[in-house]
Amino acid sequence: MSLSTTQDRFLVGYARPGRGKSVAEQVEALRSIGVVEKHIYADEPTKEGVGRAWFDEAVRNLRRDDLLCVVSLDKLAANKPELLALLEGLEIKGVGVVSIEDGLDPRLRAGDQVTKLAKALRRAERAWTWSWPRQQALAAGRAQRPSGGRKPILSADEVKQLVRMRDTTTMTWNQLADHFTKAGKPIKEVTLRFIYRKQKQAAK
Repeated sequence: MSLSTTQDRFLVGYARPGRGKSVAEQVEALRSIGVVEKHIYADEPTKEGVGRAWFDEAVRNLRRDDLLCVVSLDKLAANKPELLALLEGLEIKGVGVVSIEDGLDPRLRAGDQVTKLAKALRRAERAWTWSWPRQQALAAGRAQRPSGGRKPILSADEVKQLVRMRDTTTMTWNQLADHFTKAGKPIKEVTLRFIYRKQKQAAK
């Protein structure tokens, strides 16, 4: 979503896919607190995933006393260390952060904000915990599902072999990953787990 910036901005919004509201719903939430739409940056999904090009652009354009506004803190980073480093960098730059669902707003009483920040960090950690395994499972599903004429990761015979080895031996997922290879490289454990689970469900 290409959005321009101007010299008179104060509230800058950012949205990205993830747990909770869609990008469109996030944009509406940002507009509801006074963020002008031309000052809202949004990263959208592509075939390669969700990048951070517009997030990086938003941060580059932030000036002292600006407020970076999001629906929730998990939209700003992929994990807690990354988020804390970002918040520290923004503070040094003189930029505040508004998180709508977390009730964070540097214009409000400082004492309340400390408590809300702690709660917001715990909430973000739950969102990251939810989104990472889900993204991995979806990636595994895409890898196994034929697309555009590509062969699946495992052949039908290999899938049967995987199920048999998992059910009748003491091999760990790590050992199975070393056993099943593609182009000379071990297949990721998460992919094998996904294939195994789908095959067992289909057999019921």
